[in-house]
Amino acid sequence: VLKDVTKMAEQEQRLFADQQKFRAIFEYVRDYAIYTITLDGIMDEWNHSVERYAGWRAADVQGQSISLIFPPEDPARPDISALLAEAKRVGSVETEGWQRTRDSSRLWANTVITALPDGDGTVRGFVVVSRDMTERKRTEDNLKLLAAVDSLTGAYNRRQGDVLLLAEFARRARDGRPFAVLLLDIDHFKAINDRFGHAAGDTVLRALVLACQSTLRVIDMVVRWGGEEFLLLLPGVGAGEAVTTAERVRAVIAALQIPIQDGAPLRITVSIGAAVPAGE
Repeated sequence: VLKDVTKMAEQEQRLFADQQKFRAIFEYVRDYAIYTITLDGIMDEWNHSVERYAGWRAADVQGQSISLIFPPEDPARPDISALLAEAKRVGSVETEGWQRTRDSSRLWANTVITALPDGDGTVRGFVVVSRDMTERKRTEDNLKLLAAVDSLTGAYNRRQGDVLLLAEFARRARDGRPFAVLLLDIDHFKAINDRFGHAAGDTVLRALVLACQSTLRVIDMVVRWGGEEFLLLLPGVGAGEAVTTAERVRAVIAALQIPIQDGAPLRITVSIGAAVPAGE
């Protein structure tokens, strides 16, 4: 009995070649992690790509929930059950956010979870592909910072100040939370520039912002509103507390001794006005 198995052999060779290609991708990619999970999110098939990606070894994660790799303290931590349900329903789902590495540091990752159906179309598990996007995230954050912050002083710039003010007005309209605004101006600043030079003036501006930031609360915001004018935005503060804060800031700035090149330390004073929304 003779049987021509040429086509079968060719198919087996192609299948073997495809398996080798897949294994090369599965094992040796560097910026990606590829692994599989069960229907309920238990990590089962691990590989060297994940070790290079985030340091996790098979013994660390096999049999553990995929939630292990997401920082528990992250307020934007994804809902794993919802992600898996959506991937099962539509075929795949994509998410982006912080992931935890084996040494407890973090990386910013783009993750795609794809359903793995069997021959009759029943989903039996998922394949997860994560890509390290930390450098892109860092670049985006730096660009956002540059767009929002005054490069000389480190205070928010006026454009961002407008955004912050509108947000406080919206929050007050929504839940009634009060806020106050202090407008601060350096007295006789032009004389400082004329007498000591613009470099000395820049030093004064930076010292003033640092003094304000060290005096105010973490949630308070310092905005460079104009040349030597600064806006201090105080969430949750009423009129009485705003006046008290203004006096505290004024006293701290008056006590500053600002070193300048080839000269005695400068002393400055400021004028401050306080305002709260109507009705407070």
